[in-house]
Amino acid sequence: MDILVDGELYLYGTVGDSFWDEGFTSMDVVRALAELGRTTDVTVHINSGGGIAFEGSAIYNALAAHAGKVTVIVESIAASAASLIAMAGEEIIMRKGAIMMIHDPSMITIGNSEDHQKSVAILDKLADSMADIYAEKTGRSADEIRQEMRSEIWLEAEDAVAQGYADRLDEADAPEPTAFDYRLYQNTPERIVALADARAWSKRGKLKAAPAAPTRQQKDRAIMTAQIPAELNPAATNPTTPLVETKGPTAAEVALAAAEIAEICTAAGVPQMTATLIKEGVTPAEARIRADTAKQIRATVDLARTAPGIEADLADQFIAQGASIEQVRAQLFEKIATAQQPTTINTVLPPKSDAPRFDLVADMKRRIGMA
Repeated sequence: MDILVDGELYLYGTVGDSFWDEGFTSMDVVRALAELGRTTDVTVHINSGGGIAFEGSAIYNALAAHAGKVTVIVESIAASAASLIAMAGEEIIMRKGAIMMIHDPSMITIGNSEDHQKSVAILDKLADSMADIYAEKTGRSADEIRQEMRSEIWLEAEDAVAQGYADRLDEADAPEPTAFDYRLYQNTPERIVALADARAWSKRGKLKAAPAAPTRQQKDRAIMTAQIPAELNPAATNPTTPLVETKGPTAAEVALAAAEIAEICTAAGVPQMTATLIKEGVTPAEARIRADTAKQIRATVDLARTAPGIEADLADQFIAQGASIEQVRAQLFEKIATAQQPTTINTVLPPKSDAPRFDLVADMKRRIGMA
C-alpha cells in the first residue's frame, strides 16, 4: 500500500495488513520514511481500528527513531495497536469527534500448557512495554496505565487530551472510521458498533477466513492462522502446509522470537529493521549480528560525516543494501578521497616547515577503522 501522499503518511486501515483488504505494514512505514529522508519533518494521519500488536510496536519504533519532527493527527480512530503508533508523535492532534482506544494486547494459542504459559509471558512483556510508552506520553505511572489497558478505555477527543494521550484538539470534523470488525473489542461504543454492522464490516473477517462450506481441516487452519501474523506463519502463505505432526517451532516460540528480535533492534538503535528481520525468518542470534552491524554502520557514517561528500541518509542506504562494515568503510573512503580531489592547481609552493602535514583523508581513514 502506498501510504506516502504529498510528503505525508496516511495510515488508514488495519495495522499489519494481514487479514483485511486494506491496511499498512511496518515495511510500508519504513520505506516511506526512507523516501522522505531521515531528518525531514513528517505528519502522520491515522484512521485505524488496530491490528497486529507486533506490527504496531515496530511502526511506533520506526517513527520514534525518525530524526525529523513527527506530528500525528488522529483523523477518526486510533484503536489498539494504532493508538500505540500515535504515541510516536511529538505532537498528537485529535480531530473533532475522533476516538482513541487503549487496551491489553491479545492472541490465540493452540497447544499444551507450556505453550499457553509462553503466550502469557509474551503478552505480559508486550503489555508492560506498551504501558511504558503510554506512561511516558501521559506523565502518569505505568501501573495506572496498565489498569486502564485492562479495562479497555475508549476516549473521545476531549478525553484523550484531558488524560494526556493527545496534546490538542482540531476543529476539523473527523471522517468515518476505517473499516474494521469493531465487535472484536469489549467496550466498543454503540455508535461504532452500529456503523460497523451497517457497513457489514463485522462479517468481512469471517467471509475471508472461512469460505463457503469449509472442511474441518480448513477450519483448523483458519484458527491456527489467526494465532500469529501471516508474515510469521508458513501455513498462512502456503495453504498446503500441514498443521499437525510438525517438528517446527510452535506459534508461541515464533512470537517469542519476534519479541526478542524487536528488543534487539531497539537496543541497537535500529528499530526500523525489526519487521524486515522477522519476515526473513532469522533467529534472534542472527538478528543480533545484523543489528550490531547496522549500529556499527551508523556510527561509522556519523564519524565520516565530518568530511565533505557524505550524505545524511547514507547509513540508511547501506543498511537497506545489506552492506558489510568492510564494504561501508571502503565506500566511505572512496567518497572522502573523491571529495578531496583538488579542482585547481596551485603553482605557488608552500613555505617549508618541519611540522608534519595534516592529511584529512588519512585521518578520516584512521577514524572509520581502515588504518
